[in-house]
Amino acid sequence: MKTILRLLFFWIKVLSVLLIIVAVAGCSFFVAMDITNLMILVKDGMTMRANVKFASEDYDADELTKFFTAEYLTRDDLLNNVVYDQYEIEDYDYDTSVERVWCWPWQDEVTLVIACVQHEMDGELKDEYLTQEQVERGEEVPAPKLENTRYRVYCQRIDDKWTITNLEFMENFADEEPAKEEVSDTQDAA
Repeated sequence: MKTILRLLFFWIKVLSVLLIIVAVAGCSFFVAMDITNLMILVKDGMTMRANVKFASEDYDADELTKFFTAEYLTRDDLLNNVVYDQYEIEDYDYDTSVERVWCWPWQDEVTLVIACVQHEMDGELKDEYLTQEQVERGEEVPAPKLENTRYRVYCQRIDDKWTITNLEFMENFADEEPAKEEVSDTQDAA
């Protein structure tokens, strides 16, 4: 009888350990899947948002509803900014990096922190917006670069699909490239 009880307890322990391993692996899989989906959603959504604003002739604004809620799009600061409509944008380099993200499998609402950096903006003011004086001098007015911005991004699972519901401005930050140059200058001096 003792042998049967020991054997029974042994198999219960083995089964318990296996169930714990399966539960941890399953939870890890769903966490990784959600985090990956959120990162792709945010990076692609922010890139499409910039593309629609800066190259509207090449991109359809209706595509933004794949990433953002229609309610948010109506109040988006960048999309409603008419300043860039006055410029002929030739080229731009806009980069989004996810700084903080975490999502449990049972969560339906998640908050991420992202940083948006515009490395380059090539464009000039359209002729119809130039003053007569600027036209006579042949002056070209370059397009203003967006400030490097950190956002808090709110995402919600709607119909089993992650969607961006809001972008909340956190702060502007300085471009980090000059700091790297300063470090290399001090190394050259040594």
